[in-house]
Amino acid sequence: MRQLKHFEKKLIKKVDLFAWKSDNNLREGAIVKRYYLKSIEEYKNYSKIVGNVTKFVAKLKELNNTDELRDELSRLLLEKLYNMGVINETKSLLGLETLSVTSFCKRRLPVVMVRLKMAETMKEAGIEEYSLIHLLTVFHSHLFNS
Repeated sequence: MRQLKHFEKKLIKKVDLFAWKSDNNLREGAIVKRYYLKSIEEYKNYSKIVGNVTKFVAKLKELNNTDELRDELSRLLLEKLYNMGVINETKSLLGLETLSVTSFCKRRLPVVMVRLKMAETMKEAGIEEYSLIHLLTVFHSHLFNS
């Protein structure tokens, strides 16, 4: 092998050839496969949402406990997440510390369809998702436009 030139040596110092960014995504791949997400990008979007919620909760915790704005924003956030089905109770912000991407993935239509036994597998539910929604909209429009 030939000797490296000066600029090549400097470039290699900046690059870690043994640890790649994409090697640490075993959990991402497992969640994508388990919840039948369409791509890693969908996982990353859920992850960004979770990150934004946890940052917002951290900012809320910095406010004074007696502050009315903190109470109002906390109540609104907890109600929103509870109505979405992401959390189970609206008592306090402590429940949001355990918020994860899987909390959002469990509320996706294919997962709910499998849980309600409307479909046997996630793959089947993912395929039926579009046809079911289409059938429901056709049925709804036929029923209420007649």
